[in-house]
Amino acid sequence: MKLCGVPFCFPCFNRAADGAIRLPDDDEPENPSQGTTVRNNTPAFLSFLAKHPEYNSPFLDELRRTDFKRLDNPSRPSCYLDYTGAGLYPESLAQSFADRLVQNVYGNPHSTNPSSQLSSRANEEAKLAVLEFLDASPNVYDLIWTPNATGAIKILAEGYPYQAGQKLVISADSHNSVNGMRAFADSAGAQVEYLDLPDDMLGLRPSSDALIERLKTLKDSSASPGLFVTTAQSNITGLKAPIHELIPLASSLGYTTLLDAAALLPTSKLSLEKLDGTLDAVGFSIYKMIGLPTGLGALVIKKELLERLHKPWFCGGTVQLVQAPGTAVTMEQGPARFEDGTIDFLSTLIIPPAFSTLEKALSNSLGVRVAALTYWTVDQMTKINHEVGNSPFLLIRSPNVLLPKAEMAKLHGGLIAFEVMDPMGDNPGGAASIMKMKDMMGELRSGETKKDIQAKWGVRAAGVTRASFGLASNFSDAYFFIHFLKSLSRDGELVRVVDKFYNKPRDTSAFMKLFIPKV
Repeated sequence: MKLCGVPFCFPCFNRAADGAIRLPDDDEPENPSQGTTVRNNTPAFLSFLAKHPEYNSPFLDELRRTDFKRLDNPSRPSCYLDYTGAGLYPESLAQSFADRLVQNVYGNPHSTNPSSQLSSRANEEAKLAVLEFLDASPNVYDLIWTPNATGAIKILAEGYPYQAGQKLVISADSHNSVNGMRAFADSAGAQVEYLDLPDDMLGLRPSSDALIERLKTLKDSSASPGLFVTTAQSNITGLKAPIHELIPLASSLGYTTLLDAAALLPTSKLSLEKLDGTLDAVGFSIYKMIGLPTGLGALVIKKELLERLHKPWFCGGTVQLVQAPGTAVTMEQGPARFEDGTIDFLSTLIIPPAFSTLEKALSNSLGVRVAALTYWTVDQMTKINHEVGNSPFLLIRSPNVLLPKAEMAKLHGGLIAFEVMDPMGDNPGGAASIMKMKDMMGELRSGETKKDIQAKWGVRAAGVTRASFGLASNFSDAYFFIHFLKSLSRDGELVRVVDKFYNKPRDTSAFMKLFIPKV
């Protein structure tokens, strides 16, 4: 690999012209005009396809060719590997959005003039498109627009009507936005419990029996034990929770159920209908699913639960009448009660075509394609050794390294968590490993900073490196990623790349921090 002085960072490798990064190809002479694209007649691709025939999807190939041309631009090709962080938008989606903006006049939906009514109709069409995508009956569920998945989770965290003796139960492998719900639970006097995960790597997706017993143990004698929250797919390990067992069980025990689906929905189908009405609410961010819009999320929630939620304040958009000066106030009903101010009404124009595209992709094997890429990439990563000493170059921290191929799409998303090892086989301060994190977590104290933790534990960076596949991913992306890692495993190459990046000698662990998406 040849690296010039053009800045780059993981997980999106952007190469400018003049060979910013030149990728050695084991199978054919390098052709810079091809960018990172591996043609469908190369030995590498044919070998991959023979082992993973389920990868084949003409629809997804055409989508990449027509709607993500920017990834394969010969003058500046890109290998994007952070779909867990943010999805990529199809070019046709951006164009159709721009066309609607220049062809119509949209006003504030809180008014009643023609331009406002146009926005209101677009808003309702968008809500129906989301509910249809989730197989959620509009007679049972409502939709609240939020800024993101965090905003969706906060509505339930802040407004849930805890009663004496009730609990908030959280699955341990959850996003910090879910962990943050405990602050509201504490204020309400509710007890916070975690659904612990076993220490062994396979156990990161615990057996249904273990989870069932744990949930039953947490339930006390009260008829309504409280709120149960689980993350559908981990944004750190990539593991999918057994939601079709957990959610119905929690519901049968009397829990109100909330699902954080932010990491699941970009590559997996979620049907609320198949959960038989046991899921009370689900939150997600739309940009993670399909790139646009970046300021819109949603909370899909049962109407009866929505009526029970407490709203601790009021503001524009959430009220019908306000006495000022005075104390009287009449709140809006339904979702409007929780949509503070004016919603991002222009962004709702994107929703119907965006969800239509994603629905087609999912029905054309997006999930199994992502699983095939993930399985192949993990397999290749485990074969990379340091050139000197022949010790493993990488330590895979996501459990997909142990999962059978047939189970990959069902049990795991398109995410790979890993650490780079030094030639002596030690972790170069890159991460406090997932497997050892439980003991360390027990020592955390409020107010401690990252520097405090690094000094206490002797590590220089907390986290793992994450690569993830999604809507536009193809074999070329996985192939380039493996060759990039192989190039770093050569004698002195990682240090040389670090020095080149900083233009001076620098600690490799500091460089690796740049590889770690904030999770």
